[in-house]
Amino acid sequence: MRTCLLILLLSFLITPKANAWLEFRGIGGAAIIDPLDLNGILKTNNVKEVYTIPWIGGDIVAKFPDVPLGCGVRYQYGGIKTDSANGGLNESEIQVSRTSLVAMVGERPDSKKAGSYYGYLVGTYGVAHTQSVKVKTTTGDLDFKDGTPSSITLGLESGTVGKHVIVGGEIFWQRYVITGMKTTGSEAINLNLTGFGLIVHMGISLGI
Repeated sequence: MRTCLLILLLSFLITPKANAWLEFRGIGGAAIIDPLDLNGILKTNNVKEVYTIPWIGGDIVAKFPDVPLGCGVRYQYGGIKTDSANGGLNESEIQVSRTSLVAMVGERPDSKKAGSYYGYLVGTYGVAHTQSVKVKTTTGDLDFKDGTPSSITLGLESGTVGKHVIVGGEIFWQRYVITGMKTTGSEAINLNLTGFGLIVHMGISLGI
């Protein structure tokens, strides 16, 4: 996280302040996924399988119309709970989070002009992750932890800005894989959250 904030600060130092805009945005959405290893364990333990992951979080983004580039930091959290597939007591809980560096290429309009539209190509690269998978059954619990995560996203962002208020959305593809998640008494699994998704964002834009 400190590295992300340092990169954002350096961006301001090398860019004319009059041409920079700092955005604070809340984000929310979901992605369609098919984690084969996880769903195999869920099915074996009579727990409903998982095919979507919700995302909530936020961005701090600097945009430079004269360049035209943007960069920043994004935090996302995804949590899923599923219950038994046959009305029993078995259940599962999946929790993941990622902090990523954000890079944008596109044109940003003047936020003082109400109704201005913008569009960006957006890429993110995950630099910090957490993950946990718990499967609770009547015969014992499985608690998968650790593993080696890696994540990137590529997307297209568009929206409108006016009077410093931003509203928009992003269609994206994510590659999010956590290899070697382990638990006592079971083989390690790979948690594959790769898929396509949509997030919406809302926030404020401040000229600097």
